[in-house]
Amino acid sequence: MSKMKTARQEWVDKFITAALKIEPRAAYDDIHEDACELYGTSGKEPPGEIAKRQYGSERTEYILGVNTPAWMKPGAEVPPGWRVEGGAWRNN
Repeated sequence: MSKMKTARQEWVDKFITAALKIEPRAAYDDIHEDACELYGTSGKEPPGEIAKRQYGSERTEYILGVNTPAWMKPGAEVPPGWRVEGGAWRNN
């Protein structure tokens, strides 16, 4: 593998690792796609800083049992009919 491909892959791997630490429920494939696109525009910047800007800003922290429904557990899929409106979970 060429040095350029190796450097790109290392940057992408570091970005994915940082992004998953920030947002562990994010899909790996989506993060990988974002990382590949961002490498072209932001490849000279540290991947951790880019991940913070992408995934760390304006995050809402949901506290189980306080502002989440009873079914909500870390990593749970949202049942049909549930959605977030104004920072609160609603169902039909």
